[in-house]
Amino acid sequence: MVFKNKYMACIFMILSTLLILVIGTACDNAQSRAKRIVSLRSERKQTLDKLYQEYGGSELAQSIKSGVQNEKGAGNSPENQFAQGIANLAQGADRSFFEQSIRTVGSGENMVAITDKAKQFYSRPDVVKKAKKIYQIDIELEQLENQGK
Repeated sequence: MVFKNKYMACIFMILSTLLILVIGTACDNAQSRAKRIVSLRSERKQTLDKLYQEYGGSELAQSIKSGVQNEKGAGNSPENQFAQGIANLAQGADRSFFEQSIRTVGSGENMVAITDKAKQFYSRPDVVKKAKKIYQIDIELEQLENQGK
């Protein structure tokens, strides 16, 4: 490229350098945002896993699971596979309800607990504190994910 004067060459060099810096910064921001998202998701999952383990699941899910485990007969029979599928479904529904309950508690809304076990668990100060942390993580994840759109 031929420039008519040396000032144009300087301006071109400065603008080129700025463009490179802007592109580099944008790439760094996208990478750091992606790393932050992964970190937050991991922290959220670990905290929820620990809370769910402390909670121990619902009595219904535990009852179905233990009933399937105590069944006699061939492990691969259609009846046992169906019963295991029902137990997995109950466990998944219980976990999903648990996570929603934690989000409800974390957002400061009133948690309607059906059992005494749930009432006691969701009212514990340590559980409330962790639920608030999970809620804050959810908000930050939503903001980070929306930045990339």
